[in-house]
Amino acid sequence: MPLGLDEVYVIAPMSSRSPGPRRGLGRAEALLRRAMTRTLDAECTALRAAGTRVVRIEPSAADLEVMGGNFMAPRRRLTVLETSLRTTRALVRDAVPTAEVRTGA
Repeated sequence: MPLGLDEVYVIAPMSSRSPGPRRGLGRAEALLRRAMTRTLDAECTALRAAGTRVVRIEPSAADLEVMGGNFMAPRRRLTVLETSLRTTRALVRDAVPTAEVRTGA
């Protein structure tokens, strides 16, 4: 069934397609993240099946590494922000064709 959506950008800070190995508190965080990722996978599959282009913006392995097991740790905020700006910029650059970025089309 067509949804009338050409494109959807999903910002999902609690999912990750590249969680990597986790230790300590990170194991519990990884279980929650895995459940969120499965739900998001199903939703993105449904959107794509309806003909919608989907761009997922979620933490990369680099983001998860700087977040650590406690993703709300105040002392890591600046490092997490700086890393996420770099990784998100790269993700969007790779997901959106260059002509669209330049022209705003």
